[in-house]
Amino acid sequence: MLHVLSIQSDIIGNKTYSNILRECFASISDIKLDSHWYNSARSVPTRVINKLASVSVPVLDTGGRNCALRRARVEWSYGRTSRLLTERLLQTHSYDLLHFHTQIQAYDAVDLMRKIPTVITTDLTATLASKQRTILYPWTYRINIAFDRRVFAAAEHIVVLTEWVRQSVIRDYGIDARKVSVIPPGARLASFLPPRFDERRTPRLLFIGDDFDRKGGWDVLDVFTEYFSETAELHIMTNKQIRLPGKNIYLHSGVLPYTPQWHNILRDSDMLVVPSYAEPYGLVFQEAGGYGLALVGGRVGGIPEIIVEDRTGLLVEPGDRQDLRSKIERLLCDREYLIAMRRQSWEVAFERFDAQKNMNKLAECFRSLSSVASSH
Repeated sequence: MLHVLSIQSDIIGNKTYSNILRECFASISDIKLDSHWYNSARSVPTRVINKLASVSVPVLDTGGRNCALRRARVEWSYGRTSRLLTERLLQTHSYDLLHFHTQIQAYDAVDLMRKIPTVITTDLTATLASKQRTILYPWTYRINIAFDRRVFAAAEHIVVLTEWVRQSVIRDYGIDARKVSVIPPGARLASFLPPRFDERRTPRLLFIGDDFDRKGGWDVLDVFTEYFSETAELHIMTNKQIRLPGKNIYLHSGVLPYTPQWHNILRDSDMLVVPSYAEPYGLVFQEAGGYGLALVGGRVGGIPEIIVEDRTGLLVEPGDRQDLRSKIERLLCDREYLIAMRRQSWEVAFERFDAQKNMNKLAECFRSLSSVASSH
């Protein structure tokens, strides 16, 4: 039995990834994955550290520009919290491997990584984050980039979710390409219902995302209201409080992933439209593919690696509402084209984005590293 200590982020998409990891590894009999949220056992000192690290300095952070290096301070505090939890667990348990998702959780654990073989999984590097569309000044990421560099150098292996991130780890941090693998998490397709391709009904567009601004929610809402509200429906799955401006727009709040309501909303939709301005990965596109939705997404981050253009979906330039309109119109005006794209989206999801298959690849990575470590 291979024993792996896994310290995981519980922030937005990283929590979704970690939940997939936990569920899939529960069925892998030869690996015991001891999973912990990085902040699951915070003491009074770590709570104080986290609080102080997150304090804003108004004079330097005007407009959220990060001149007080708040992002670096907060991420270091996450790493410090993870370090203290890891130390405590290592005192009472013996592990063959360490695993951190993401590298931020390992920022203060480099010395431990040099003693126990460690796998890092991540969807983004600090270098790429500094280049995405953001109000933060790029130079303020220098400390985060330095933290990344130390962790990546100490890791036994780095598993990333996209080739976009893999190239950053290799190019921006000087890591040997043999040390970096791409394994997307995928969706838990075994729990999905059969998709509906041939029902004749009013076409349904679906937007999913709590970070409404970053994911292009206002673009979708305004374009739909102006051009498509007479011929289609727009369903919005978000926890953001928004005012619905017109007819045929439906808001779904408080919907948790993989619940019956979540499954039914995806299954009843025809296309997912999330024209993000910045997106490290976009797991939602893989999940929508599992229900055979045509995919419309921003040409940013890892999304172009998920959407096969003109086969499973269409890419749009972030913020270009005319481009968004034309892509939606193209799908709505040609039903045969839409249905063909939906079927291919479903097929590709099962070929490339099945969570259990992909997590089995991560398990094999753990086994391989353990074998190499045992032979030394």
